[in-house]
Amino acid sequence: MDYRSPRSCVRHKEVNDLKIKVSIFIILILLIALIFLFQKDRPNDYASIEVAMVNSNIVYDEIYYITENRGYSIVFYGEEDILSVGIATKKRSKYQWIYGFGSKHFNETEHILTRAFTNLPTEISGNEELVSLTFGVINDRDIENLKIQ
Repeated sequence: MDYRSPRSCVRHKEVNDLKIKVSIFIILILLIALIFLFQKDRPNDYASIEVAMVNSNIVYDEIYYITENRGYSIVFYGEEDILSVGIATKKRSKYQWIYGFGSKHFNETEHILTRAFTNLPTEISGNEELVSLTFGVINDRDIENLKIQ
């Protein structure tokens, strides 16, 4: 048999309710702190591919074409008469430059087609998927359009 007064039972219930509310509040604060901790940018994350390239010491005059694919972007860029290709990852609208490969010259006129082959890594660390890519320059003024299927 419980010998507490009704007023004591009400206080005990209020204390328990307050403990539950404080516990829920603390859990919410911890969850919000964890979300902010995991959303923090990594040191090599940048708002645009261009900024990621500059901060990775990639020298270029022009970006010719960018194609987006499954969390990464393949970038065709050049400096003077050299064509290069590189890859950057995109996570939460931030870019990280991974790797660049080049150099096919635009002015190699003795060849109708110049080409290079590379395997671009999709991550900086060791165990990554590779993107196989062949690129080059067509030096034939009679070709106006090229359709790749």
